[in-house]
Amino acid sequence: MLAVVVLVLLSTFVHLWWLNRFRDGFPLDIDESRYLQFGMSLKDALADGGVRGFWRIWEAQQDFGPLLPLTSVPVYVILGESVLNGMATQLVFFAVLALASYGIGTRLTSRTGGALVALVVATAPAVVDFTRTYQFPVTAAAMLAASTYALLASDGLSRRDWSIAWGTLLGLTALARTMMIAFIPVQVVAALWLALGRPGARRQRAENLAIGTAAGVLTASVWFATSWGSVVDYLTNFGYGDRSASFGTEKSRLSVGYWTQELVETVREDLYLPLSFLLVLALGLGLGAFALRLRQRSASPPWRTRLRAWTFTDTAVVLFVVVTAYALLTSSRNQGVGFRVPVVAGVVALAVASIWSLPWRRVRAALIAGLIAVSAVNAVMKADVVKAVSGAEIVDVPGVAAAPVLKGRGYIQGYMVGALEANPPSATEPLPESQKRWLPAYRRLVAGIRGAARKQEDLPLVGLATLEPLLNPNNLTLAARLTFHQDLPVAALSAPPRGATLGSYRTLLSQAPCPSVLITVSRLGLSYRVLTGEQTLDQKLLRRAAASLGFARLVSVALPNARHAIVMRRPPTVPSCRGIAEAGTHRGGAMETARRP
Repeated sequence: MLAVVVLVLLSTFVHLWWLNRFRDGFPLDIDESRYLQFGMSLKDALADGGVRGFWRIWEAQQDFGPLLPLTSVPVYVILGESVLNGMATQLVFFAVLALASYGIGTRLTSRTGGALVALVVATAPAVVDFTRTYQFPVTAAAMLAASTYALLASDGLSRRDWSIAWGTLLGLTALARTMMIAFIPVQVVAALWLALGRPGARRQRAENLAIGTAAGVLTASVWFATSWGSVVDYLTNFGYGDRSASFGTEKSRLSVGYWTQELVETVREDLYLPLSFLLVLALGLGLGAFALRLRQRSASPPWRTRLRAWTFTDTAVVLFVVVTAYALLTSSRNQGVGFRVPVVAGVVALAVASIWSLPWRRVRAALIAGLIAVSAVNAVMKADVVKAVSGAEIVDVPGVAAAPVLKGRGYIQGYMVGALEANPPSATEPLPESQKRWLPAYRRLVAGIRGAARKQEDLPLVGLATLEPLLNPNNLTLAARLTFHQDLPVAALSAPPRGATLGSYRTLLSQAPCPSVLITVSRLGLSYRVLTGEQTLDQKLLRRAAASLGFARLVSVALPNARHAIVMRRPPTVPSCRGIAEAGTHRGGAMETARRP
């Protein structure tokens, strides 16, 4: 246990150093801005309106799991509201993930095996990458690992304290990320199997199951009681509806091609080649050794009886949770961001348990040494300080294609490089200092809008005529929260369906809810099409349409990528939105907030 605590402390120090060097002041992922803004809104509402104000903001947010932003509130209260303070909150869940992985590994093997599981999980490429973002994969992974450990520690739900802990953690798992709902029924089924299948004290276990389930429902209802309608809408649209196809593949889940692609993406994005190879080798050898033990004719009782008894073991529970939950997760076409990360701890624990079960001592020692060595290399690689280790080394593997052996640059760095449309720096160097001008640019835009709003005593609805990774409603809303501790309603304008004409753009700006402030850009970024598809907004024609409706230019703000954002405002003397909309000839488009899974 001491070794795991030291591992967590050292990793936390490295993560904090990395965040200060590579992320402090630099741009954010589109989703990060949204999540950070919500956590700061909760803190400000608590400070201004107490519990009632906090609850008003809490129940109004119904689009994403609120656990990470909620955890950031005490951090903001103690250390102040800043982007870096919010990101540091993720380290709490990183610690929970490492400690829960140790607990699962200990249950399946020994304390030494548990420490090995914690080491491998803490240094796994995907875990390291998402620990350094304000996104939900590590938060979800931590809660799933913690609830799984609590289920194992309950000894088949014979211990009431751990049964209640299991239910509570399962409720928090549902709050960690919307897609984690897929994992909840799996653990409930596993708990029911243990409660009814293990011999003795079944009535007590059934009672503990009911109490634990009630604790989970009560915990989850803190958010789902008000958001269940939005969650259902999300699942039926982004999860399993038509919109899910925009975030995944059309390949059939029954096809070899789909599962080949899943394997390739797991190796490329989550584990990289060395760790993937060792885990697959360990699981394969463990499965072979298990089959040999079952087939031993001299063993008593018969193999069918031994196999049935094994299904009630901790190893079987972890295997069931990992395989079944992953199968449910992949049933959606939406592949999301970091969806596979929550199962990493379970997969690693099963691989280490397989190693512990091998009858060949030298093979066991070699695999253990290999996992330790790969974990050490992964830790150095993701620290991004040694060019020889952090640089990209890609090899072609039959069936896997190009797979990374080494790759220091993680998910968030790749996102930023693509969003900036620029040549990437080396993995050991941060973005150019010029890229720290994005947040100040957002602040200047918001300040110009707010200044006019104070004079006219109204809250403007802002229409943004672009939707890009680094210029979107989420960025501006976060800037407003950081600058004024208030929200600013911002929505992205979508292109008129009937083509770009002066009339269609006039209607676009006149239909309810019509914006009172318009932000256009001197030119669209190349990444505009990433989020909007083939539809584009003609910025010059849109400004002409706005001017014809009475919009007046307020301010022009220089962006770090040699463009300008132009702010125009509709004076209060212009006829009302409804009046203009009724005078229009047809609907020309819509306003949408940026929303990704």
